[in-house]
Order: sequence, then C-alpha cells, then structure tokens
Amino acid sequence: MEARLEEAVCPFCSLACDDLHLKRTERGGVALVGPECPLARTGYIEAGTDEDLPPRIDGQAVAESAAIERAAALIASSAAPLVAGLAAEVDGVRAALALADACGAALDHLRAEGLMRLLLPLIERGAVQTTLSELRNRADLVLVLGPDPRRIAPRLIERALPPTGLFVQEAAPRRILFIGGVPETELAPHLSVQVIPAPTHRLAELAGALARLIAGKALPRPEIAGVPAARLAELAQQMRDARYGVALFAPALLEGAEPELAVAAILHLIQELNRTTRWSALPVAGGDGLIGASQAMLWQSGVPLRSRFTPEGPRFAPHRLAADRLLREREADLLIWISAFRPAPPPEASVPMIALAHPETRFARPPEVFLPVGVPGVDHGGAAFRMDGVVALPLAPARASTRKSAAGLLAAIHRALPMVAR
Repeated sequence: MEARLEEAVCPFCSLACDDLHLKRTERGGVALVGPECPLARTGYIEAGTDEDLPPRIDGQAVAESAAIERAAALIASSAAPLVAGLAAEVDGVRAALALADACGAALDHLRAEGLMRLLLPLIERGAVQTTLSELRNRADLVLVLGPDPRRIAPRLIERALPPTGLFVQEAAPRRILFIGGVPETELAPHLSVQVIPAPTHRLAELAGALARLIAGKALPRPEIAGVPAARLAELAQQMRDARYGVALFAPALLEGAEPELAVAAILHLIQELNRTTRWSALPVAGGDGLIGASQAMLWQSGVPLRSRFTPEGPRFAPHRLAADRLLREREADLLIWISAFRPAPPPEASVPMIALAHPETRFARPPEVFLPVGVPGVDHGGAAFRMDGVVALPLAPARASTRKSAAGLLAAIHRALPMVAR
C-alpha cells in the first residue's frame, strides 16, 4: 500500500503552500496527489528515488571524507572564493554563511537579481508592504502590475484570493485588474477581472501616471504608454475607492532596460495612495529558498545578499558582487555552488568548482568536487520562509533518506578547513 502524507509544506516556490497531499511510490519516490501545481509536481518528480549517489572528485566516485577534504583544500588555497546558488533551506544557508565568513567569500543567490530590483528602490524610498494573510482577509481590489506572477508562484491567486475573507464578504466580489500583463491561466469565477493592455517595459511610466492622477494632477499627454488618459483616470478613481487595495508584482519578471525604475514607480504609487486611503504592495519573490537566504543573511550579518565577508566586516555591493559578473571578469578564483531544491546548473566558469547540488544536476564540465545533497522537504527537514517574509514554515522529510543535507556537508567542510590549512 502506498503511504500518504497530508498537509505537507511545499519547498518548491515562495508560497510554501502547506496543504499538499503526497504519496510515496516505489523505490522511495514521492509524488504529488494534489492540489495541482506544476512547480510542486516537477519538484517531486526531479527528486527521484532514494538512490544513494556517491560524491565525486573530477568525475570519479570517492568516499565522502575524501571529497570533503578536497573541498576544504580548494577553499584554503583560494584568494577570492564565491558562494553562489545558495539555494538551500534556512539551516543550509546559515552553514553557507558561516563557511563564507571563515574564508572571506562573496555571496550571491541564483534568484538574487529579482531581489536586488526590489531592494535598491526599497533602501532609497521605503515601502508600504503587506502579507499574504492581509491580502487574503482584506483586499477588495488587487492590481497586478506586469507579467502574471503565477509564472513563479502558480497557486498565488488561488491561495490568496478566496471568495471571502475576514473583512471581505461574498456579496462584494473581489476585483482583480491586470495592467502591463494578462492572466496566463484561468481565474476563479468569484473574481471580477479587468485587463488593461499595455507594454510591460513601460510599466514605470504607467505607475508614474497613476501616481500623478492620485495626487490630483493632470497628465501631460492624452495617452501614456498607449493607454488613454481617460482610462487611467478611471483606474485611479477605482483605486481611490477601494477599501483595502494591494498591488502585486514580480520584480524578477519585469522587462525593460531598467526594471528598478518600474519597482520604484510602483512603490511611489502605493505611497501616494496611502495619503487618502489604504493600499499596500506585495512583491512576489522567486523560489529556491530566496527569502530564507535573504532573511538569514540580514539577521546574521546585518547586510543583504551580494555581499563579501572581509576582515573589516561584510560589505554590500549589489552590482559588483553579482556572481555572473565576478566569474566573467575573473574576480573569483573558486566557485562554491549550492542548489538543493532542483537541478539548477551553475553559471559557466573557468575556475575550480565545488558543487553541493541536487543529484540530478547536469554540469558542462565535471566539478572538481561534487557532493550530491538531499532535497529539503523531501530527504530532510528544515524551515522555509514564505514570500512575505513574516512566516517560516517547517519542512518535514517526505521519506526516510540516506542523502545528506547541504547544511551537514557545509558544516563538515568548515570543520575540515583548519586541518588542511596547517
């Protein structure tokens, strides 16, 4: 008989849905029974069976102790190591931060580009942000700016906008309005949906125009980014009339030469609305443990990701310390790649590589050291932060597994550093 797991927490996107039904299949596999989600289904399929794969050095199978010793030796001889990917549950990230601090490494997450697009405007101007619970229980009007965020969080609207909430009654249907994007999958019939066609790469102009209208100022032209001024005025009035509005947007999906400007314009629009009514922003983050990595970095070092540990303390440099740039400009001499949730390939690099990665990861060339790691929420437990950053949910293992966690292997490499440095 197949064993079933009820109310499991999903590790494969930033929603961390806690209502999954799973079943164990032959050879220790795990399959999604429901609710349907393409990211969850793919994640459990890619987790494969509980096959115990050996570590490798230069493509050859070796004992775990040999791989750890070789990894420590590479780190000890490196002058400018880079810890990238950083896709692990919270304990794995904390172990990576401790190792980076010990060896003076730079840190970047494989989903950090979207985070930086939000973080830099946030540092400059601040923001009025909300949570998924507030969205679920209060929002009567939702403005989706840019591409449908369900590309990276497929169950977002299903989970966050049910027919009723604590302060939303079924007699007053929730309204959802897309501008600069369209719904890419079907929406529930209880939602009143409007779409304003507009080019995504001109979202900054549209948000700026709405902020101007909210402030009581006229627009300088009869249309903005192809949207008639009269239509924008109608939208501005709808936003003023909302009892509790939320602006949803996925920074990583925004298009154009300077997506940070679009994010800044959205944050400014929400601030203008709050002069007379109640609105909040809710950025939708990518998965791969991005929010947990960001939270752990902030509370342990006081600075965001894309920082380097130095003898004087951690230094934040969001553009200079992007992993792709460091590798392209040869400003890193060792890549430590961490990707536990899915088989995400590392960036192309000519420098030596230590990979603590999903067993199904495919490499363009064999890493100097490859330590296969278990999938959080499948092979071992841990904690996953939700996209709004206020809730950390426990991940329980879905099977009895022999695969090691990234946290355990990183800690072992850290312990080996003094021995190889002698």
